[in-house]
Amino acid sequence: EFLSRLDLLVLDDIDFYSPRSLAILLAICEILRERVSTRLRFAVLTAMLENPEELARYLKEVNGVETEIVDGRPFHPKNTCYVVLGRDLRNVWQRIRARREEILRLGAGRDVAEALESYDVFVKNVYKVVEAAIASGLDPAGLNLHPDPSDLLARYAKDDGVTIAFTQSIARAEELRRRVAEIVGGETVAAHHHLIDKETRRLVEEKARTGGLKLLISPRTLSQGIDIGNVVRIVHIGLPDSLREFLQKEGRKGRREEVEFTESVIVPSSSWDYNLLKRGTDALVKWLSLGREHVVINPQNKYITLTKALFKATRPGGVRDLTPEESKLLESLGMLRDYSLTPIGKRAWIKLNFYEFAPSLGVKRIRRRRDGSESYLEDIAHVDLVERFQIGCIDYSSDGMVTRHFRSPEAGRLVTSIIVEDISEHVLRRYESLALALEEYEAVKRRWGEASSVASDYYAGRLHTEVDCLVKPPEGFGLYVKLPNHINWILRSTKLDVYVVNGRTIVTPKRRVIPVPTPTDGAYTDYTYGTLVEADPTDDPSMLRLGMALTEIVMRRRLGIPFETIKYDVIVVGDRKFVSIHEPEAAGLLERLDWLGLRRIVEEYFPDELDECLLEAINEMAYAALMSRGFDWSPAKHYAAKILDRLVLRDRLRLQLPMGEVSVPRPSKALKLCAVSGNYFALDDRASFLVYCIGVFDGESVKGSAGLKTPEGPDNSYIEASSIISGLLDAGFKIILYDSQEFLRLLDNLGMRSLKAKLMGATALGLVDDVSDSSAKIVGERLPLLEACRAFGLERSTQPIEVAARASRTDAKPSNPYWLREALEKIGPEVERVTGEDLRSIYMLRLVLEELQKSLKRIQASGGSDRREPT
Repeated sequence: EFLSRLDLLVLDDIDFYSPRSLAILLAICEILRERVSTRLRFAVLTAMLENPEELARYLKEVNGVETEIVDGRPFHPKNTCYVVLGRDLRNVWQRIRARREEILRLGAGRDVAEALESYDVFVKNVYKVVEAAIASGLDPAGLNLHPDPSDLLARYAKDDGVTIAFTQSIARAEELRRRVAEIVGGETVAAHHHLIDKETRRLVEEKARTGGLKLLISPRTLSQGIDIGNVVRIVHIGLPDSLREFLQKEGRKGRREEVEFTESVIVPSSSWDYNLLKRGTDALVKWLSLGREHVVINPQNKYITLTKALFKATRPGGVRDLTPEESKLLESLGMLRDYSLTPIGKRAWIKLNFYEFAPSLGVKRIRRRRDGSESYLEDIAHVDLVERFQIGCIDYSSDGMVTRHFRSPEAGRLVTSIIVEDISEHVLRRYESLALALEEYEAVKRRWGEASSVASDYYAGRLHTEVDCLVKPPEGFGLYVKLPNHINWILRSTKLDVYVVNGRTIVTPKRRVIPVPTPTDGAYTDYTYGTLVEADPTDDPSMLRLGMALTEIVMRRRLGIPFETIKYDVIVVGDRKFVSIHEPEAAGLLERLDWLGLRRIVEEYFPDELDECLLEAINEMAYAALMSRGFDWSPAKHYAAKILDRLVLRDRLRLQLPMGEVSVPRPSKALKLCAVSGNYFALDDRASFLVYCIGVFDGESVKGSAGLKTPEGPDNSYIEASSIISGLLDAGFKIILYDSQEFLRLLDNLGMRSLKAKLMGATALGLVDDVSDSSAKIVGERLPLLEACRAFGLERSTQPIEVAARASRTDAKPSNPYWLREALEKIGPEVERVTGEDLRSIYMLRLVLEELQKSLKRIQASGGSDRREPT
């Protein structure tokens, strides 16, 4: 009844929401307009929207009335920004200057040499110069570069105006509140976060508005949607990761005309702050001067259509109300059949929650203390379980480490609760897989000549954890699956290395990635946009990762696209390399991106010191690759261009090969063609143990079984395929391969010399046809098999990365005496399936290319006006 009388619906602070949540919000607006109140109007409020015109057009389509955009520059008094770099900096400078010769002898660049001569230059490069001095042997004790911010906050607690200090955790906010209260008393200072009950928070806000409180300390709750009033100062105890969040926090001050001045105070306290300032204060200024991240609102987002369609289809008789577009989408996703929702569709509706695509109940998180007592912490999201809470991962919000997962044997990979314990050697040694990682950690520390303490390294920011996930993206819009693949500890040394790039000094610790041999649990699915790009077999995976990271940085700095809007992964299956690209939350950006325009922007882009910092923040493995190349960005640009060229080529081929349907013969033995292909998957980092499959397709049936290759050589599984090839050659068949040189290298890697010799002999006799040669003549370049299939419109039911996905779900470890048998049983069928799909693709590609070549010859012979040059 209330909704039916609703005239105006206000959507406030829409920049707070992710692309997926925004899509659901827009779908709700349409549903309310259609089903509840046909006169409903909308008001959208935000300070961060970069494309209001597009949203205005969408709202006009929804409610049929004109939409007005009201904008303008907000009132704001003069603001002064301070960065707290330390105390007694001139004294620090004098101490460091005394070691000038040692520092320069270490190999420091011109920038450090100039800072040792000029105090003004030193102030702009404090952390860089100090770290260079420490690398030369200076004892950092007594420099006092990281003073306790509670002294500063205590002074602000006595000011006339209100100060809000933002921290990066609840624990830090409470700690600072206690310290400040000890100095000035508890009357003028309070903490504000979601663990404080709602009524107490309301009283704190009211007391601040009326002048009773002068200092509020909050991790995040005061950054959005709450107007305190007379706020004159924002203190950032550590910078947020995104500029949008920084600006949102900054927007809390100066909101009254009577406020004559405002201040921004930045107190470095996290690795992000220090990494930024190690590049000099100019890097900080560049970061603060970046354009705002765009709020990605795409009215054509298919997630809007999906939400509306599922809503209708779950109402009695609602399937009849589906539009043709909605019906087509549900059918393509397997959610609708014979005018009713399938089990897939029903599950999708149950999981379609606002903040994640998962059951509404989260995963329970239990904190186990040293004395054995346990308490429940806040639930974690199902996607966070996959990405951040695997066994061996640090729980940063409780300063603990995940040590156990609980799941029902009948529930597959579904985890119901996790245990988090203290970060200590005593705890880690109780668990076999964590004990192995701990031993490796201690060995690395010994090699570095440093004392071991996992807790000390964690609290100092030298140890953190990452989950390497394998993502199976859809092609276009569809279901994506994210699986935790393996867990890494990322360890940084206390001692520092010095690099000089074009006279600029880069001081950085050593890094070591320590794999944690724990089983992974959980899987996250949702509907989104994605694509899979096959790279060249010779491409370096670490350079592909670096190239994609550079692309992500360029999209942020030049196009304003937020980090995390588009993510990527590099997957290796045997000799084949794939770049998986997807949107973690459906925004519809991949469909709209101008890949050619982005390719040109990347080509013309010149990375700077801020990009080094951004790279280190978003992808440490890519940063390590950049370090290995001496901070030379040229390989990154080269590999970024290679992947973008693949995406550009897809659009170009669609435009230049519009020949419609191509009629080809039905595959048959009568065609006397035999496709041969193979794949393998390495079970260990050294590729000593492999699961492989060599297959043959004669036009009617696929033959070939999975086998094992060990350091002693391959087993006999491939002999069947080799024997079939011999028989088919004797029967007058022609062998068709895709990229024969690459296939011969694969046989080399598998130790199959006899089969290699047989194929080389057949090639010499003219009995082998390399399909990639024919493809290259039409396309203009040699494409990997997956890209060639896509270019010529051949659909596949499975992708090679399915092998890696199957392996990530297989707990076959060398500690198990039967691990090779288990690996063959579980991974082998997937390798066979992918190889069979490759064989059919090669066979069909050969037939399609033969017909295309005939068509092109006919066009050239006729001299017709529709003649097309090869692309």
